Amino acid sequence: MSLLTIIVTVLLLAALAYIAYFSITMKKAYKKLHDQQDKIENQKKDLQNTNLQLIEAKINAEQLSDFKSQFLANISHEIRTPLNAIIGYAKLMEAKSKTKEANPYLFNIIQASDNLSIIIDDLLDFSKIEAGKMVLETINFRPLEIITQAISTLKFKAEEKNVSIEIHINPQLPRVLKGDPNRLSQIIVNLISNAIKFSHQNQNISIEVDCSENNDTCNLQFAVTDQGIGIDENQLESIFESFTQAQSDTSRFYGGTGLGLAIVKRLVSLQNGTLEVNSKPNVGSTFSFQIPFPVISETEPTISQIHDEPIEHLFQEGENIHILLVEDNLINQELAKDTILSWKEPFDVDIAENGKEAIEALQKKKYHLILMDIQMPEMDGHEATQYIRTQMDAPFNQIPIIGMTAHAFASEKNQALENGMDEYIIKPFNPEELKQKIFYFVTRHKRLR
Repeated sequence: MSLLTIIVTVLLLAALAYIAYFSITMKKAYKKLHDQQDKIENQKKDLQNTNLQLIEAKINAEQLSDFKSQFLANISHEIRTPLNAIIGYAKLMEAKSKTKEANPYLFNIIQASDNLSIIIDDLLDFSKIEAGKMVLETINFRPLEIITQAISTLKFKAEEKNVSIEIHINPQLPRVLKGDPNRLSQIIVNLISNAIKFSHQNQNISIEVDCSENNDTCNLQFAVTDQGIGIDENQLESIFESFTQAQSDTSRFYGGTGLGLAIVKRLVSLQNGTLEVNSKPNVGSTFSFQIPFPVISETEPTISQIHDEPIEHLFQEGENIHILLVEDNLINQELAKDTILSWKEPFDVDIAENGKEAIEALQKKKYHLILMDIQMPEMDGHEATQYIRTQMDAPFNQIPIIGMTAHAFASEKNQALENGMDEYIIKPFNPEELKQKIFYFVTRHKRLR
């Protein structure tokens, strides 16, 4: 065999060996690539399954949240309806008593009922905030009026413990701001109520209110300082968590749901404000917040200003103010009527048990205002209001309508206002609030005609 033949043979063998090696390598690479593709496909399927599970979990969570909200709305309505009668009649009886000492049992009933109402409100508010359904109002209000009213509601609670309250309000506070006065009042009441709760007999509470103005904005500053039990530094953050109080035995001794400060923190945050606390055990605590509100130039009278003017000035002597009360619950009918007549003003009250009867009554008599329940048989308050606003001729379609219901969710209020109601009051209603709103809308309606 020649050398050339040997060289060619070796080269051929080497080429065959390389081809075999290349083929094996390619097969391995292809298998590896195929395995990677399978792995990617499996990961893709896993990711799709995970996404589907997340979507399903999100839907379930939303359904659960909606169910919880609906359950709370329903149970709140069922509790508020009888509670409205208990509180309402107790306050009517209290108004006829000269002093709370004349009937201590009655005073205790009112206190217990008010506490129950506060607990229900706290649970509903916290549920709305957690579900992202808390809607803030944006209306003109007098800060001095809101603050002093909030403080005055706690006067008796402070007197019970012989706790004195010192109030320092900057006299240069703007007269009118724009925001949500009800939520501002709720924050203030919660903070002062807490200060009273954790104070001992004969201690003092100091309240300071100020405002720093900048570009037509008032940074409202509020601080309440007590001499109560105080809070350990390592527990200052936890007190703003839901269902939490500084120590486990605190709720047993002082009572409360542990939701008050959690709600305050969230309400302040919703209004772009800040909340701070400084405290020392057995020395006391200072809770303070700052919330920015636009400053408004005073243009139209507030509800309280109109209420200050005697309503009879707008009516002829001997002329009654006719109110149509639309309510299907017999006890609530009697309570609302008795409350209105107790004011000794020239009111008379007719009753319709549903929206259908209300429309029939409007066709027979001239009314100055309608108090409209929402949940009624045959024709509910929403349907009746829509009919009055869209199907009846002037002046009947312009009558002021105030909704009265035990439903406390903002969506219910928004629906009522969208359907044509002028205002909305939640049961159990505050007699003074009802009186002010009736005076306001009757007066405004009379002036516009």
